[in-house]
Amino acid sequence: MSSPTNSGANLYTQGFGSTSTASLGLVPVLSKVAPASTNIRGPSGPYQLGQIWIDTVSGTSYQLVSLSALGGTVTATWSGLGAAAGTLNSLTTQDSTVVTPTAGTIDLSGASGQLTTSGSGSTATISLVNAVVTPGSLEVTGLLKGDASATINTAGTALNLATDNDTAQVNIGTGTSGRTIDIGTSAAANLVNIGSVSGASSMTLKVGTGNFLAEGAATSTYTIGTNTTTGTILIGGAAQTGNITLGSSSGTNTVLIGNGAGATTVDIANTGTAGNTVNIATSAGVNPVTIGSTHTTSALVLNGGATGSVSIVGSGGTVDLGADAAANTVVLGSATGAASTTIYCGSGNMALVGGGNTIDIGSDAANTITIGQGAHATTLTMGSSNTTSTTKLQGGSGGILIEGVAATPITVGLSTQTGLITVGNSSATNTVDVGIGNGANTLNMSTGTGGNTINLGTGAGANAITIGNVTSTTGLTLKVGTGNFSAQGAATSTYTIGTGTTTGTVLIGGTAQTGNITLGSSSGTNTVLIGSGAGAGTVSIANSTTAGATVNIATAAGANTVVIGSTNTTSTTTIQAGSGGVVLAGSLLLSSTGPQILFGAGSPSGSVTAPQGSLYLNTTGNSSSTRAYINSNSGTTWIAVTTAS
Repeated sequence: MSSPTNSGANLYTQGFGSTSTASLGLVPVLSKVAPASTNIRGPSGPYQLGQIWIDTVSGTSYQLVSLSALGGTVTATWSGLGAAAGTLNSLTTQDSTVVTPTAGTIDLSGASGQLTTSGSGSTATISLVNAVVTPGSLEVTGLLKGDASATINTAGTALNLATDNDTAQVNIGTGTSGRTIDIGTSAAANLVNIGSVSGASSMTLKVGTGNFLAEGAATSTYTIGTNTTTGTILIGGAAQTGNITLGSSSGTNTVLIGNGAGATTVDIANTGTAGNTVNIATSAGVNPVTIGSTHTTSALVLNGGATGSVSIVGSGGTVDLGADAAANTVVLGSATGAASTTIYCGSGNMALVGGGNTIDIGSDAANTITIGQGAHATTLTMGSSNTTSTTKLQGGSGGILIEGVAATPITVGLSTQTGLITVGNSSATNTVDVGIGNGANTLNMSTGTGGNTINLGTGAGANAITIGNVTSTTGLTLKVGTGNFSAQGAATSTYTIGTGTTTGTVLIGGTAQTGNITLGSSSGTNTVLIGSGAGAGTVSIANSTTAGATVNIATAAGANTVVIGSTNTTSTTTIQAGSGGVVLAGSLLLSSTGPQILFGAGSPSGSVTAPQGSLYLNTTGNSSSTRAYINSNSGTTWIAVTTAS
C-alpha cells in the first residue's frame, strides 16, 4: 500500500498486508526531489532523526541529521549519504557561502592566474598555476627560494631587501658559478647607493683576477673621500707590483694631487726604503714640468742620497737656475764638510772653488766671461771647499747658464754629499725651471737605490703642484714599492680623478691584485657615489669575473638601509640567480602592511601572527591539509589550504 507525503512524495511499502506504517519504524521517504530544510514531517507525523529520504530522479539518498528551532520555526538539516554514484549535497566556502549542486554538479574552479583544479576518479586536486599572479601583496617571513629565473618589479612601490632589524647577512650572487650581477644598469638616469655612513658601517668592493672598473660618462665626476677628515684613503695594494695609473687621458686634462686649499703634504715614494724610481714627465713629449711654488716663503728642495746624485738634465737644451727677472741668489753646492760644486763643460771639468775669499769674475762691467771654453779637454775649478767657503754664481737679467755640448752631463752635488742642495731658494715670487727645453728631456729625481725622500710642495703655503700635462700622448706614472701610496688632503679636500675623461679609462687597482681596494672608509657620515653622474652610466660590480665573485652590500652589523634600483619612469631592477637561487634571509614583504609569506615547522595556528591573507608553508607538513595555511584574521587564526597529495 502507499500513503502520501509532503512535497508530493509517496511512501511505498511491500509485503506487510494492512499493517500501519507507524509500526514499521523509520520507513524511507521516496520522492522525485531532494529534501529541503522545511521538510520536517510526513503523513505519519514529524520525522525522526535518522529518517532516510531518497531522491528517485537523481538516485541520491539523504538522512535527517538535526532539527533546530529559531523564533518558533523548526528547520531540518538533511545530509547527503555517500554512494558509488552519489552527488555532493552542498559545499561551504571560506567566505561562508553555501554552494549547492546544479543538476547534481558542483563546479570546483580556481581563480585565474592563481589556482587551478583537476580531477581523477574520486580525487579533486587544487594546485598553484605555473605563473602565480597574486591579487594583492605577497609577504614571506620564512625562506623564499626559487629554482629558476626571477624578475621582481617595483610597480610604483619601493623594492626593499633586508629592511628589518635582523642582523642576518644579505647575499647576492654568492654561488660558486661566475655570474653577471647588474645593479642599476639600465639606460635611465639611475641613482645607485651602496653602503651606509651610519656607525661603523663599511663597504668592500672586491674583484678576483678580473678588472675593477669605475666608469662614467664623458663629463662624469669621480669623487673619493670628499668628507674624509682624519680617515685614510688607500688606492693600490701594499704588495702590488702592477701599475696604478691616474689620469691616462689622450686628451688635454689636468691631474691634480694635493690641490686643496689646506697646507697639504704630497709624498711621492716618500716612505719606501727599497730605492724607488720617480719619473715626472719623462715621456718623449714636449713636457713643461713645474715643481714648487714662488708663493711667499715656498721652498723647493731636491735631495740626493750620500751615494746618489741630483741631476738636472737638459738633454742638449738650456738648464737655467734662478734665470728669471728677480734678483735671485743662486747657490750651487754646499760648503759643509767635503762638499763640492762641479760645473761640467764638454768632456772636461769646470770647478769654481772658494776658500774664504771673495772671487769676483767680471763683476765690474757687462763682461763676457769664458772659463775653459776651448776645444781642449779642460778642467775648470771655481771656488773652495775649505771651511766656510761660499761659491756664488750671479747673473742679472741675462741669466746664469751652465751648459756643455749636447752629450755633456751636468751634475750638481757629489755622489757622497750629505748637505743640502738648494735650487731656487727665493723668498720672492720666482720660477724654478728644470728640463723645460723643447727636446725630449728625461727629468730624473732621486733615481738612486738608497731609498730617497722626495718632497714636492710640502711647505705650509697654499701650494699648487702640477705634475705632467695633457699634451698629445703625455703619460704620468706614479709608482710605489712595498710602501704605501697616499693621496691625502685636508678635511674638506676634493680628490678628483679623470674629470676630463671622455673615451679614456680610469683604472684603480692591479689586474692580479689580492689586497683590498677601499673607497670611502670613513668613520663619519659620508656618501660614496659610484656612477652618480647625469649620464646613462653603467656600474658593473664583479661583472666580468668567471671565478665566482662574492659581492657584499651593506653586510655590516649596523642598521643599514640598502636601496637597489629606481622607481623613475620605466626603470627595471633585475635580481638574477642560477641554480643557487635567490636567497632572502628573513621575511619577504611585498608591501609594508600587506600579506606575507612565512614558513616554519608545524602548524602556525595559535602561535604565529601575520597580516590577513598571509601564506604559511609548513616545512614538516606531510599531508594535503598540513602543508600550507592562510591567515584569516590578522592574528593567529590560520585556515589550512588543501594541496595536492
